[in-house]
Amino acid sequence: MSKPLQKPASWLLWSSLLLALTLLAAINLLPMPATSEILNLQLASTPDAFRSIHSQWTVDQQQAFADHFPLDFLFIAAYALSGYLWAGSRLFASLPAALVTLARWALPLAGVLDVGENVLEMYLLKQLADLPTTLVMLAATCAALKWALTGVFALLFLRIVLA
Repeated sequence: MSKPLQKPASWLLWSSLLLALTLLAAINLLPMPATSEILNLQLASTPDAFRSIHSQWTVDQQQAFADHFPLDFLFIAAYALSGYLWAGSRLFASLPAALVTLARWALPLAGVLDVGENVLEMYLLKQLADLPTTLVMLAATCAALKWALTGVFALLFLRIVLA
């Protein structure tokens, strides 16, 4: 018989959430393009679309986007851990077991996809003149799946809050 997972300590729940929010705030302090423009770039599935969106940004915005990846990798680890821990906490205990499992793995899986997307985007930013179509499509697919899984977690959280 397998031993059930222990509930995470309260300090760990709050620390992981605080770390994720702090890193998100730090990223947002950079002179980045608007969130909608970043989403458009993430979801651009053709080389022309990727180049077109990127070329509309100022030089400072382009540089800030290129420079944000180290912070973003830390943010990914923090939100993946936080989502995993919170979904295993008492907060999510009212959900059926299958939905708790889905919630528990949604953000860690989103994080894996986010890492893949970041690595691809870092490569693509160095290849703007000759973007490989397959890699642009793969980066956009990673982004779309990442956002879908993030949405699943958010919907499950809303289900709890609105119940």
